[in-house]
Amino acid sequence: MKNYIAYNEPIADDVKFCTQCGTKQPIPNIQDTIAQEAQAKPPTIIVVLAVLTICGSLFGIGRALLYELFGSATSNDGIRIRAAIYVIASVGTIVGAAFMFLKQRKGLYIYTVFQFLYIITATFSAFVYSTKDENLSSVILTFFLVPAILFLIQYWLKDVRKHLT
Repeated sequence: MKNYIAYNEPIADDVKFCTQCGTKQPIPNIQDTIAQEAQAKPPTIIVVLAVLTICGSLFGIGRALLYELFGSATSNDGIRIRAAIYVIASVGTIVGAAFMFLKQRKGLYIYTVFQFLYIITATFSAFVYSTKDENLSSVILTFFLVPAILFLIQYWLKDVRKHLT
C-alpha cells in the first residue's frame, strides 16, 4: 500500500491516480528501491572483515597485557614497550574497522596506519626472537604477521573500497 499525496491515506500499489482528487501518484522504481536498501546497510564483506578485525584486535590487546605482565615480572622494558605498541595498534584497528563498518573511507586509512604499526612491531619481535628461539619466531610469522598482512590486502581490494565513502 502507498499513500495519497494530499490525504495520507492508504491506497493500493497499482492505483495511478488519487480516487478523491485525481492527483497522479508516484510509481516506485524497483531498481531505486533496491539501490537504497543496498546503501542502507554495509556489504557482507565489510561486516565480516570488521567483526574479524575487532575479534583479532581484542585478542591482540589480551596478548599485549600478558606481555606487559611478563615484562614487569622480568623487568624487560623491550617487551613492555612492544606490549604498549600492540595495545595502541589494536585499538587503532578497532576504530578503523568501526568506521569502515559505517562505510566511511577514513576508517580504511586509520586501519592501515595502525595495521602497519602492528606489522612493523611484530616483524621486529620475530627478528628479536629469531636469535633466541627460531620456533617462537616462526609462530609469530605464521599466526600474527601473515594474517595481519592478508587482512590489510583484503581491505584494500577494490570490492571493499568501492563501498566506502
